[in-house]
Amino acid sequence: MWGRAGLVSACLGLLACHGPLIPPRAPPPVSTQLPCPEALAAAEAAPPDGLFGTTVARVCVLGVSLESRASAERSLQVQEGEPLEPTRVREDLALLYGLGRFDDVAAYGQATAGGLLLLYVVRERPRLREIVFAGDDRGVAAKLVANSLSPDAPLDIRRVHAITRLVREEHVNQGYGECRVEHAALALPTGDVRLRITVDAGPLWRVAAVNFRGQGKAMEAEAAAQDARRKKREEDRIAAIEAEHVAAEIAAGRMPTAPTAPAEEPPAEEEEASEAAGDAAGAAEADEGEPAS
Repeated sequence: MWGRAGLVSACLGLLACHGPLIPPRAPPPVSTQLPCPEALAAAEAAPPDGLFGTTVARVCVLGVSLESRASAERSLQVQEGEPLEPTRVREDLALLYGLGRFDDVAAYGQATAGGLLLLYVVRERPRLREIVFAGDDRGVAAKLVANSLSPDAPLDIRRVHAITRLVREEHVNQGYGECRVEHAALALPTGDVRLRITVDAGPLWRVAAVNFRGQGKAMEAEAAAQDARRKKREEDRIAAIEAEHVAAEIAAGRMPTAPTAPAEEPPAEEEEASEAAGDAAGAAEADEGEPAS
């Protein structure tokens, strides 16, 4: 029979040979979430117009890298388990396009046995890996690009078009009226692009002569108009001064508020008779004033 010491020794030997005993692990839970397809199946998917109101079982973003997919999914408004609404779908499309990572975005619905799959299919923009310049002797293009584009960012072709226009306008302002600016996106083996901006400034425009034709009459007309405006200002100033003077006189009581009508002149006969009467009265006063002889 085994003694107690022998039994202990046997157990220690088993532990030394097989290592510590590890309890069995529970099997991982089985995911019930619908898987996202690798690509859009045109035969099974369609625009979601006829599926509005249906509960969404899964939302998938197709056509992107893992990094872009994570960024896109965080921006989505439609959530799993909610009824599909057209307003939310439009908001999601606008948000995805506003990320600046995609050239095209579209929404599709796919009815499956497990529920509705809402698929956002996008076309990812290539990344701008390198920017090179040719003919940019004055550094105008390099300066504008440095403020607007950066390597390792998604290529925004609309911004590139805007930069080329600004480069040409800047050269024209400097006197290079025949300047031409072109750009080309060259695909690299990695799938990224190299942006090449070529500047052909052309000859510098110089002023050979300055001629003014037909300016005499225009200058005379402008001078006459200025003189008329000056006279009008003087007249207005004089009228304002006169109005202020009249108002001050009326306030002081030195001027009637309304003009007095002029007295009518008597007829000539009445005036002669009046003068004769005045002469006779004067003669009588003179007689009374003399002493009697």
